[in-house]
Amino acid sequence: MNVSREELKALGFRPAGTVYPNASTVVRVEVNWDHEGCAVYAMRVGEELKKFGTTGRKNSCFKARMRSTFSALRRTIQGGAPYSGDPFKRFAPAAVLAKQEVELWLKPSTPEAFEVEESVLNNRYRPEWTKEGHRPQARTR
Repeated sequence: MNVSREELKALGFRPAGTVYPNASTVVRVEVNWDHEGCAVYAMRVGEELKKFGTTGRKNSCFKARMRSTFSALRRTIQGGAPYSGDPFKRFAPAAVLAKQEVELWLKPSTPEAFEVEESVLNNRYRPEWTKEGHRPQARTR
């Protein structure tokens, strides 16, 4: 689903960094705005929203979370296709291998709210790199 920068800002997100694919299995994670504690993040490729996730458990910081996330993705890509695992590991390799930059957005939250916020956003937008993006939508009558 396409989501503009303005829409992300209206949701309370602000730009936090970019992931730059350098070679087939190498990425450089550049975080311009770090945050320690609970937060919801968004990943966007071009205009397309790809994922909402959370960070901040045990007072971890966003920068460490992104480096860990993309380090794991690098290992997934090195293992070769077909990619398996959660939707991020199955579908994000295509963007990295196509050398598409991944925009990182961040919204500080609270320990009581960050997981609920993530769930609401993933259910509303159903981004490709999440389980919600790969479940049939409930039918309404």
